[in-house]
Amino acid sequence: MVPLYAVASFLSALYYKQFAYFQIIGDTYAAIAITSFFALLCHYVGGTSEDQEAFFRDLVPGDWALYIFGFSIPLPVHWVCGKNMAKPSGSRWFKVIAVVKSSQIA
Repeated sequence: MVPLYAVASFLSALYYKQFAYFQIIGDTYAAIAITSFFALLCHYVGGTSEDQEAFFRDLVPGDWALYIFGFSIPLPVHWVCGKNMAKPSGSRWFKVIAVVKSSQIA
């Protein structure tokens, strides 16, 4: 991944008027790399989609915090999401990612 970013950055510095075209190359490659890594993790979690969904359903995100010099400062996420926010779980996130992944294949 690093060599492609290096080449894209060098070409965008060399040909600064065509910067947007070189940035698209780097961003596309990054999206493919992240999607491939997610598919690898899903494969390690379980072979079938039911096993994967069960794993993500039991996954509960932790509280958001900002770590500065070893100190944990909790972030007030309820100010943004509202106090009546549904209990978060990884199942909804997995379903969204799985739908997007399956729509790209078809």
